[in-house]
Amino acid sequence: MAYPARQEEPIMSEIIPNAFLLLAISHALALLTPGQDFMLLLTGTLRHGSRHGRHTVLGIAIGNLAYISLVILLGAGIREYPLLFALIRWAGIAYLAWLGLLLLRSHRSLCLVPPPEAIQESRHGIWLGLGSSLLNPKNALFYLSLMSAILGPGITLSQQLFAGLWMALIVLLWNLLLVHLLVLPALRTRLYGSLQRIEQVAGGLFLILAGGLVMTP
Repeated sequence: MAYPARQEEPIMSEIIPNAFLLLAISHALALLTPGQDFMLLLTGTLRHGSRHGRHTVLGIAIGNLAYISLVILLGAGIREYPLLFALIRWAGIAYLAWLGLLLLRSHRSLCLVPPPEAIQESRHGIWLGLGSSLLNPKNALFYLSLMSAILGPGITLSQQLFAGLWMALIVLLWNLLLVHLLVLPALRTRLYGSLQRIEQVAGGLFLILAGGLVMTP
């Protein structure tokens, strides 16, 4: 008796999760909501130029990738480390307060073409971006909710890796696009006159966010 040939499962379905489209849309919508990373990119790129902005983007992307990797490795067990989250939380509060005070004390002087020493210091943007991303434990909970609630418990390791790399890549490309838009001559010149006010508003928001985190148990 002849049996029908068993159909192979498509390779794409072994790599791409069934709920990938919902995951991608949810992640994209979250990126469209301005947060501390956006404010950091906005103020840093306007003051120091595109090179500083790109380095900040790289730091943000590395931080997001680190949390995505942590979620893949530990899964829901990541919630079992309250001390780690508490340390990250308080470090993040201190970092936000420091950024806020730094921006509030910003000076008006700015040139649209950064001097050589400013270009060299723009490399420090990677540490600012990395700090903004890593010292925010909500990033880990955000990726955990996306990976567990949307993709479900039956997801394979290869599907997790694909989804994680996709989200990290989208964070990188989206923020690079923001930097590209911010350094367009017409837009940057228009924002030039309001830079100090923008930095002070951003500094105030960082301090409010830090205060809110202190008040939140």
